[in-house]
Amino acid sequence: RALRVIRFFRLVRVVRVVRLVNGWHYAEQMALLFKVTMELMRLGLHFVILLCLMVVVAATFVWFFEASDCDWELLQSPNHMPPRECVSMSHFDSIPSVIWWALITLTTAGYGDMVPRSIMGKLAGGAMCICAVMIMAFTAAQFSTHFRQRWMQEKAKLQFRKRFAVEHPAMVKEQREVEELMTNFEESFDELLTKVA
Repeated sequence: RALRVIRFFRLVRVVRVVRLVNGWHYAEQMALLFKVTMELMRLGLHFVILLCLMVVVAATFVWFFEASDCDWELLQSPNHMPPRECVSMSHFDSIPSVIWWALITLTTAGYGDMVPRSIMGKLAGGAMCICAVMIMAFTAAQFSTHFRQRWMQEKAKLQFRKRFAVEHPAMVKEQREVEELMTNFEESFDELLTKVA
């Protein structure tokens, strides 16, 4: 019985959410946001590749700088692993731990559990943070610019339809048909390019 009451209240909550979405004035913007996100997936792929490249480069530099604080003769062990004396001087006991630190630092989360101790390691980490902020700012600016351009296009289309709907209903119908043909052409052209490539 209590379970039925809980299910009923869940259903009421879902109905309230659906009612809010139906009355939501920003549905067009959300649909456009989704379209722009799909269009910019290529940019997101470039961002991920650049981020991975930066993680590898930064982790390599920080590992090298942190290991350079140790005596190079100590690093020449038979199993090619740094000795305990060297590891205790740094937070980074392995290359995966440096990669983890670089990833967290580049995404600007920065937990603070591991930090470089050498001056050169700190300089490399600072440079890496500045590069990460610049890359993320560039990506966000490009996304917002593309969204704004698309939003202005959508507003222009809406104004065109309102202005000519009363006077020239045939023109509005023809405009929609042309837009539909253009969309179909772009989709078929993209499919053709993927098949050729």
